[in-house]
Amino acid sequence: MHGDLSPIGNLVLFSSGIGWTNNLEKRLKAHNEGKGAKYTRSRLPLTLVYYEEYETPKEAMKREYQIKKMSRASKLSLININV
Repeated sequence: MHGDLSPIGNLVLFSSGIGWTNNLEKRLKAHNEGKGAKYTRSRLPLTLVYYEEYETPKEAMKREYQIKKMSRASKLSLININV
C-alpha cells in the first residue's frame, strides 16, 4: 500500500465492497460508525484491504469500474500481490 492518504482520488477495496473517495480516513471512519451506505451498515466493521491513489476522481472511478468487472479470483489476486 501507499503511504500518503490524501491524493485527489482514492480507489478503496473494503472487505465488503469497492468504491472511491477523496478522503480515505474519513470514509472508513464514517462507514464504521454506521454512517455509510445501507449495504455496508450490515457488514461492519469494514476492513480496508487495498487502495490505489489517483490524481483525479475521474481516474479513480474508471479504475473502480474496471475492478468491479473483474472476477473474484482476480480481485483476490490483486489484493494478495499488494500485501
